[in-house]
Amino acid sequence: TLGDPREPSNIRVTVINNTSLRVSWDKPSLSDESVEGYQITWWKANEHSNITNQDNKTTFVSADANTFIITDLEPYQRYIVQVARADSSASGTGVTTAGRSEGTTDPSPNPPPGALSLHSTGTLFSSSNVTVTWAPPPNTHGPPVQGYVVVICRTDEEAPNQETSNCKSTNTTATALTLQGLTTFADYTVEIRAYVVHNGRIIEGTPRTANVSTDPDFVPTITNIALDISNGTFVHATWQKPAGLEGFQVVFNVTVYETTNGRVVLLQDVNESETYLTGLKQGGNYTVAVSTCLVRPTRRRCGEASSTVFQTTRAGAALTSFKAEALNSTALLVNWQRAG
Repeated sequence: TLGDPREPSNIRVTVINNTSLRVSWDKPSLSDESVEGYQITWWKANEHSNITNQDNKTTFVSADANTFIITDLEPYQRYIVQVARADSSASGTGVTTAGRSEGTTDPSPNPPPGALSLHSTGTLFSSSNVTVTWAPPPNTHGPPVQGYVVVICRTDEEAPNQETSNCKSTNTTATALTLQGLTTFADYTVEIRAYVVHNGRIIEGTPRTANVSTDPDFVPTITNIALDISNGTFVHATWQKPAGLEGFQVVFNVTVYETTNGRVVLLQDVNESETYLTGLKQGGNYTVAVSTCLVRPTRRRCGEASSTVFQTTRAGAALTSFKAEALNSTALLVNWQRAG
């Protein structure tokens, strides 16, 4: 049966957020000059009935309106909304039979998940993984958690400029997830939000965040330290650079210390696989240690050092009683007194 063409029809309630609903209606198909506007009434329904003992709230809108936003509602509550035509007459304004609809506000966003833990498994010559575990958020008065959104974003200085390539998002219903295919020796931020689905929309909660670095499982050791000590206290050191580090910024940490007491006499980073050891004493016993280091502006990871022991030469003492005597046209006899 068709409704009264003088009444508003097709009353619809849609959700805006956890405290607001929008009510819309079709205006009467039969025009009536006595219509002053519409009376909108709403109340919170209980679990078993649309009737409530609580006070209703009412407002009036003009006759040219066909929508109204109801605010200051409670999260995740079912409301009955009523729209009626308000007529004017000699005795005042009257309200006709009202049409009804209902809507439920969104639940409040879930609090952050708890007990967030990150474990990085980095491999030097391939991609890295990060295993993330967490606990469900505390119980709320809303619907149960239906899943989690896990977002990982690369944050170090060498991250690509394209924003979309820096972040990866994954949905899961579990409380543990392994994020694969990450860049080794990079910094990441992990964000987790619990979500529920209401009226076909995903409502994400407050995030829990943590930082993690995908450090490699090892940094290779240099080999074949060679020393040229023929020039007194000015020693030339060379070594073999490890293979497979083309994708990283590499420096070599060189430390020289006195073998007898461990006192450091030289500490430096060099970019090449050679350096000169300076500041040494004549006839001193030293140890040189060289390690491979991967570096970024904010992070450094070094491998185990290779070392070798050496002794600098003593400077020759001045000779005394030095004398040369010609023996013939092609030979000299040289004599000297041994020093010391």
